[in-house]
Amino acid sequence: MFSQGSSDRDAFKPYFEYTAGLLYYLGFDVLEMVIAAGTDNLKVSFRPKLLENARELGSLVSTSSLTVPEFRKGESSLA
Repeated sequence: MFSQGSSDRDAFKPYFEYTAGLLYYLGFDVLEMVIAAGTDNLKVSFRPKLLENARELGSLVSTSSLTVPEFRKGESSLA
């Protein structure tokens, strides 16, 4: 999960993709990239879809066996 102050969700996309790829290379299971853009002006608590996606991913991580071990390059549709 990435957060950024800029409201342009693509402003740091190359960095986020690079970081996710690096984590995958190091052996981490990168399930999805969730980008919370514009967090300097809007609290994440006012973004229910983003929070729900984060909860779903958190529940996947907390299980003993992950079923999606590959990095999905497509980013979340949540902004």
